[in-house]
Amino acid sequence: MGLLRNKRTRNMPSNKLTNITGRDNPLYKRILYLTTKKGRKEFGEFIIEGRKFVSEALLFCDLCHIVMSETFFDKDTEFKQVNDKNGYGVNIIVLADKLFGKLTTTEHPSGVLAVCKKFGHALSQIKTNGLYVLLEDIGDPGNLGAIIRVADAAGADAVILNPSCAELYNSKVLRAAAGSVFHIPIIENMELPCVIRKFKESNIKTYAAHLAGATYPYNIPFSGGTAFLIGSEAEGLTQQTAELADAFVKLPMPGRAESLNAAVASGVLLYEAVRQRIEMDGLR
Repeated sequence: MGLLRNKRTRNMPSNKLTNITGRDNPLYKRILYLTTKKGRKEFGEFIIEGRKFVSEALLFCDLCHIVMSETFFDKDTEFKQVNDKNGYGVNIIVLADKLFGKLTTTEHPSGVLAVCKKFGHALSQIKTNGLYVLLEDIGDPGNLGAIIRVADAAGADAVILNPSCAELYNSKVLRAAAGSVFHIPIIENMELPCVIRKFKESNIKTYAAHLAGATYPYNIPFSGGTAFLIGSEAEGLTQQTAELADAFVKLPMPGRAESLNAAVASGVLLYEAVRQRIEMDGLR
């Protein structure tokens, strides 16, 4: 999707352009602080990197700034003219290349990033036929991002994280999610026992991925309201949380591996639910 196809960019306020060449600039220091978890928590903002992801952020996020390296800015013909989704000019900050390099976590940075407001999703509406993923103690950022990506691909209605999961706005999570954080509600810092009780009230069945399971997913109906409960690879689900599930489900592993990556297990379960729902109703 070309950014300049948005008709709202016509006759809108011009973007505010700021050039920063010194590392002592207060605005630069604030953006640099957002590369830390403490900074993101304090200001309620995060950084998303790369041309494609910044383009999506313009459509789905409240943006504070678009930040470009001098080299990128000199070549860019797209972001200089873009306006945000609300029709207001976006603050554009051009940084000396060395300063920009301090903000990026990629080996070969594209030269553009965005400073965005954090999301504010809440578990306010529960779809009785929804498809949900509940995550407990998923501490690896790459795994968390991959699970969010597969949940998005499978059309899940939300991903719900307990307080011990990796931080959603960690750059490794955002990179592994490949833009899916913009497409699917992700609800952080939820006590899963409370969520599971709410699901029970809405007749949503919760299935715990557990080695003690006696049934494969292919023998369980997932066409109604379904929530998959996934624990960490190292420890699995805590007993307290697992016992709240309606049933344990296990994946067949005829090979010699003792367990599956949490993202892979999530994908197998989600796509079995997708398969069943396609057979019943067609692709949503």
